[in-house]
Amino acid sequence: MKSKRDGMREWMVLALAAIAASTLLLWGDPARGAVMAPIAGEIERISVDDPSDVWSGGRIVVRGDNVVIPRNLLIDLPANRLTLQQLFAQAPPACLANGETGLAKADRCNTRASRSRATIFANRTAGGDVIAGDVRIAKGVEVVTGKVTYISYTDGYFRLNGNTGDNATGVMVRVNDPSGRHTIQQGPGCAPGNAENCSADARFGIDANNYTFAFATGYPPCIPSVANGANAATGAGDPFCPTTNRPGHPSPDSTRFAPVVLGDGLSATGNAERVGGVQFLSAHTVKVFADVTTKNLSTQPDYLIFNEVGWDAPPYPASRVKARFLGASSLHDARVDIYSVHYDNTNAPHEVPLETTANNVANGGIVFAGVPVGVFQTVLDLDFLVQNADREPCPDLLRGGVPGAAALCGDLVTNPPTLSQNFRLMSPIAREVVGRSRHKAALNAGVVTRDVRGNLAPNGEYLTPVGVEYPGMEDIDLGKMQTPFSFSGVPWNLDRRLSPGGCVGPCEGTPQPLSPFPFEGIDPRTQSLRAPVPVPSRILSYYPFGPADVLAWPPVDPAPIGIVPVEPLDPSCNVIPTSPATGVTLTPSPASPQSPGPSVTFTAAASGGSGAYEYKFWLWDGTSWTLVKDYAGTGPGSNAWTWDTSTRALGLYYVAVWTRSVGSTADLDTQAIVSYTLQ
Repeated sequence: MKSKRDGMREWMVLALAAIAASTLLLWGDPARGAVMAPIAGEIERISVDDPSDVWSGGRIVVRGDNVVIPRNLLIDLPANRLTLQQLFAQAPPACLANGETGLAKADRCNTRASRSRATIFANRTAGGDVIAGDVRIAKGVEVVTGKVTYISYTDGYFRLNGNTGDNATGVMVRVNDPSGRHTIQQGPGCAPGNAENCSADARFGIDANNYTFAFATGYPPCIPSVANGANAATGAGDPFCPTTNRPGHPSPDSTRFAPVVLGDGLSATGNAERVGGVQFLSAHTVKVFADVTTKNLSTQPDYLIFNEVGWDAPPYPASRVKARFLGASSLHDARVDIYSVHYDNTNAPHEVPLETTANNVANGGIVFAGVPVGVFQTVLDLDFLVQNADREPCPDLLRGGVPGAAALCGDLVTNPPTLSQNFRLMSPIAREVVGRSRHKAALNAGVVTRDVRGNLAPNGEYLTPVGVEYPGMEDIDLGKMQTPFSFSGVPWNLDRRLSPGGCVGPCEGTPQPLSPFPFEGIDPRTQSLRAPVPVPSRILSYYPFGPADVLAWPPVDPAPIGIVPVEPLDPSCNVIPTSPATGVTLTPSPASPQSPGPSVTFTAAASGGSGAYEYKFWLWDGTSWTLVKDYAGTGPGSNAWTWDTSTRALGLYYVAVWTRSVGSTADLDTQAIVSYTLQ
């Protein structure tokens, strides 16, 4: 159920800001009806009602708040969209074995120092229960910004802010790239078997088709790989990640990705992971601060990206509906047509023209007109009282010559667009929009993009989720600050079949609403305060928007469920839990036997347990055991001991290693002993 995410937008930060801005008072007398109950914070516990049901509801406890997750809710992750049950079913193996997600503070498999965060838009219903209508989860909120100082062309990762060329300094970053779109990964930080291209948690991976690992222009980056013939020291020689595509611009061959190079500035967002004792940032979003452009030729693909997309949800108390689109293009003319993507009740997607930047300078189509930059922005602002042709979808679509616009909007001379025609394009709200460049249609037949593995890859378009923006009353009526969120004005809440990923296999034959529904008790069609909603029924409509394609309203107002007491967390949940190592190997180099003289290095490798280990080394000289290296943390070389044999007598020796998981107070979890002969 992969969803195309707006990777460059720090959606979690914006969601937190939206919560802060939208409410000052959270709770009220239940006798007054439903009130908004936004929640943001560290996830303490997660439970699912029926692990065998993909659409099951459950509970999430955040900062002590016990929140009901209704059946049929799809949860937004940074570059993914999953049900509550899928958070469990797709968890990493250690968590799956425990029946846990690994995201809650109380999960036994959660060995990360940083904790997962949830942003929940919920209502406290008239029955007193807090029921979610919109949930967003980030496994971590770590952001690292800096300069690339090391790149491993053998293992497919890079480091930031270290010494140039030094693999021991700086922050290690692995792009969480399960499908191998941009990278070919192996080595340190990879679990045994190299599953899913070294992804530590594929639920929180990049979007492989709408590049959340991208240059500032949306152009897709790559890391050259020795697996493709690249030079291990320079990265040169990879035909699918050619160094000739950097550092100048435009790219000489935009049918291929462009490599990240030493000295690049970038920002990586994701979560800290520790695998096999190696700590690194697992990044779902990486923006490389370089203006990599493309040629305006029919043999050269272009790329684009949305950096921010927002759209007002009902009930439109200010008597207007707004949407904004901010992005960038590898062609500096930035002519992009934008379509809302609506799903019918069989879960099939349909594109409807919404906006264009072509011939649209009056609406900010190209920022800083006349300056050669690839950034574009456009804002739609449909006022129910006063029309403004520079801020409405129909005039922009007609001026831009978007196919199908005339059938939706008339024309600008003899049949000017009406308020109702404009409103029909902006309502109902869509969960996704897609931008498509004009240049894409002009490509010669057979011109394609290939990724770092030589597979076909997208170009010239970008599909992104919409940032649903719930209206707040702080600018309208201070006496209504507790007005609940209008979840029944969002189509996929009344029927999840209308959402991307809303069906697994064939769709059900009847609507599938959130259950229990976080019902607000107000009609989203009647809350516009300055002027009536132009076409009230449109708010509850779905594609193909015929007279019968209208969702039933009101939803079922849930009976009181009862607030379940929250079990206090054990204080041990505030520290990284340890589990013992279960095995260790010890390997000498050079191998036994040897003559006295050369140094011999004994290297240990532990397994099992927490994944982070300490080592202690002992030597038996035929008479007694001597401690030759004590526990000393997990730094470079901590798992090895070098023996100087130049002064040793001939004979049989033994070397032992003790190992334990980091944080353990035991003498050892397990040990290994090898013999060594000097002759």
